[in-house]
Amino acid sequence: MTKFANKDPLTRLNDIVNHICSKITDTTDKTNVRKYLNEQTNYTLLSSQVLSEYSDKFSFASFPSPPAHQKAERADKRALLLLAIMKQRGSSAFCMSKLEDVKSLSSTDAADKLNKLIYHITIAASQRYGDNRHLDAALAQLKNDPSKFLNNNKIHIYGAATMPTGHTNIITVRFGFEYTTETFKFQDATSSGAGRPISVVMLPGVVWDEVPGRTNVKTAGSFANIAPIELTGSEIMLTTQFSGCAFCHKQMHGGTIYAAHIMPSGANAMDPIAQEAYGKVREVGDGETLAKQLLGRVTGVAAANFSAPGDGAGDFYVYGAQLSGSTSSSASGPGYKYAATTGMFVIGVCPPGQAWKVFSQVYQAGVFNVDQIF
Repeated sequence: MTKFANKDPLTRLNDIVNHICSKITDTTDKTNVRKYLNEQTNYTLLSSQVLSEYSDKFSFASFPSPPAHQKAERADKRALLLLAIMKQRGSSAFCMSKLEDVKSLSSTDAADKLNKLIYHITIAASQRYGDNRHLDAALAQLKNDPSKFLNNNKIHIYGAATMPTGHTNIITVRFGFEYTTETFKFQDATSSGAGRPISVVMLPGVVWDEVPGRTNVKTAGSFANIAPIELTGSEIMLTTQFSGCAFCHKQMHGGTIYAAHIMPSGANAMDPIAQEAYGKVREVGDGETLAKQLLGRVTGVAAANFSAPGDGAGDFYVYGAQLSGSTSSSASGPGYKYAATTGMFVIGVCPPGQAWKVFSQVYQAGVFNVDQIF
């Protein structure tokens, strides 16, 4: 591609990094981002030939001798392209396709997208060097305005490795940010990587036929003895990813809230190689089938309830794939949107002095779908 005669490759890339850092006001953040950009791209260590080829990706031949306002626009688009390439770690073909995408953006859209990526690269860089200020700010926003946070930020929740022995389940997880996927993640505290340790209520995923009394017969049994987990002891509730699963909850007349995560399928207790070869799973049906059974709308399967101490008075609700409702009513809601290509996450927050708020998030094809469950 065309190069600018007065710009050698290293100068061009330094200019892009300087432009990104010029949009960051905090001195510590500037230092972290500059260091992180250099660490992730290694552009200052590349050979002259490789550096020249890398630099060519940011040459906008379609903007020869632009007026002043287009120079600013081109600087934004070059910065956006660099951050996008870093995010994807793509091939040359990807870089060229991304270049065309970026060049076609309006100046306003380019600036908006750049600001979002700078926000994300700032979080990632700070986290990389042990500065958790931005993670703490993200947690504060999640607690104080969960709807806004979830409509603007992807989350991913990893389940607990162990099952609880009682009706409370407080564990420590690591809250962090992954730049390549632009996702806030809640992972096992023992997993590798940087992040902020936090204490949470964790709901384990329970396969349908592990509920006492349900049995492994698909169309006969009872969901009336689901082991409950009390929402208490932390300001955040998490549970693993939903792929046709159902979120169950009940608020007792005394105010205590219990919840559970029921799964429509699970691996057989057999040799892993045989499991893979035969593809056998303990499957009750799809997510909507599970929700109908939990709601008591399938002949032969008794409706869901919690075992003690969650078996007292209170309406039992099911939030499932394509279907939601209460076991005490025939009315139905839509449930969550689920497709085989994506999953759903459920997260709850309870800041001091406030009631629990629980939300679901589905992110697919660049679109957020967030529901408040209660």
